[in-house]
Amino acid sequence: MSDTSAVPATRAPRKGRMYRNAHWYVLSLFVLIFAGFFKTYFAKLPTTDVMLHLHAVTAIGWMVLVVLQSYFVTHGRASWHRAFAKLSFVILPMLMITGLFMLYDILTRDPLKPGGPATLFAFADLNSLFYLMVLYSMGIVYRRHVCQHQRFMVSTVFVLFPPAVGRIFLFYIPFSWTASLILAGIYLFSLVIVAVLMIRDWLDERALYFAYGFSFVYFLIAAVISPFLRDYAPWYRFCLWFTGQL
Repeated sequence: MSDTSAVPATRAPRKGRMYRNAHWYVLSLFVLIFAGFFKTYFAKLPTTDVMLHLHAVTAIGWMVLVVLQSYFVTHGRASWHRAFAKLSFVILPMLMITGLFMLYDILTRDPLKPGGPATLFAFADLNSLFYLMVLYSMGIVYRRHVCQHQRFMVSTVFVLFPPAVGRIFLFYIPFSWTASLILAGIYLFSLVIVAVLMIRDWLDERALYFAYGFSFVYFLIAAVISPFLRDYAPWYRFCLWFTGQL
């Protein structure tokens, strides 16, 4: 009989870990959203355009849905999670459509100029809408991999970073901000948030999830591209085409 007493015990590989408190993290973002949009939306509710109200309602509705879904899946409410998931088929298209209306509003508020603030901020907004669709689609693809699925869906709230954080820079941080600097700050902030989440996963379970790696690369590419938009004629022509001025 062989002696196995000297063989060191090995730890069984750990399975992916879900965020049991992700709903609280997402809820905390409401503070960021409220601060960012207070001067341009919440303080002007009675005089705000109906389409902007619809956009705000769908954006907040999406965050609430992510909060509920995260809570359901981590607290044994799988049937509720599946039932509420169907709401995404209504809220997401509405968020995309109203987002495109907001994009049109940004580009038509003042006369368009090549490299002007409107064209740069329009890039951030259109980029966010595209990013949202990609994340949602990836979440559906990975729906059988619960930990990846949860991280992809939680990442969808990152689309609210650019508009909210940009306004916080502009209204609450005294500095001679330009549109290019605001975009750089937005993407740097987003990269830091994603990096922190990746580091936490690594420290907790020595694992790096594709969901966050994907987001990090995405924000990095956007950060690299955005400084060149000022002199990028095709983007200006796209903005003219989108608003019917071409």
